[in-house]
Amino acid sequence: MKITAKLMELKWEAKNPIHIGKGMLIGNTHLTMDYIPGTSIKGAIGNNFLKLFCINNEFATCTKGGNCKKCKFPDIFLNNNHSSGVYFYSFIPEDYKLENQYSVTIDPDTKSSKTGELYNYQKLVIISKDNTLKLIMTDTIDEEIVEKIKTAINVNLQVGSRKSWGWGIINIKSIKTKDIEILEKNSTSKEKTFKIELKSPFPITERNFDETLKKGFRDLAKGFQFDDYQDFTKINYQRYEIKPISTRSEINTKVIRNMAVTPPFYFELFGTSKNEFVLKLGQIFGVTTSNSPWTKTGYGLIKLV
Repeated sequence: MKITAKLMELKWEAKNPIHIGKGMLIGNTHLTMDYIPGTSIKGAIGNNFLKLFCINNEFATCTKGGNCKKCKFPDIFLNNNHSSGVYFYSFIPEDYKLENQYSVTIDPDTKSSKTGELYNYQKLVIISKDNTLKLIMTDTIDEEIVEKIKTAINVNLQVGSRKSWGWGIINIKSIKTKDIEILEKNSTSKEKTFKIELKSPFPITERNFDETLKKGFRDLAKGFQFDDYQDFTKINYQRYEIKPISTRSEINTKVIRNMAVTPPFYFELFGTSKNEFVLKLGQIFGVTTSNSPWTKTGYGLIKLV
């Protein structure tokens, strides 16, 4: 079995601070995530794509195709099933700092500040000037659409909130694409233990980590038509840490929250050598359940160690 895709790498730098809201307040402080989730990157590129190529250019209303059948917007940005469309990786910075931006509440009637009503936005300041964002295009995306995505990326890309403050501006330096392929080796059903490192937050969308992981692998295998897949017989780990993650619905823009297992986290999977192919898929496409807002947005990425 062979799966082909296209890797797009964006070299960029952040021109201003970034605020990716957690949907949480501590006192009067609006907290930010310390990374840029793929959901934010997908939203920023998708918003530009609509403005450039769609007649119906309201982000939350383009849900059933309509005029957007010509621009493929639903296939690229609204399809949360594995194996089609585009996968948007999260960006986890290594060199960054979190700072606070204090301001005052403005009375809409008097246009003046309200005494004693301070508020604070936490901001992510990415120090590195040479950063890389990754997108994976499945073989359902043709060259014409790839070029349109590049155009959408190059037009005033902004991520996160507080855009009116000038935050979240991304300066794209270069865009490169290359073909990749994933091959299934001829393997037997020999029992094998796999040691896994979690590389990005893993959203818990089922009752617990074990059930979510099992369903994520099943959905990944089903999406890519890996018919030989069999469930892992056992999952072994010591402990994990969970943190809240949030995004906005693509349908009605309401905030969606989930708990996620966060790196660093290591675990073992017991199965057969035939399971190795689905692990390769998880390293590139992420182990997430289908029809989830976290699917195809850089969550659940793993690494064989």
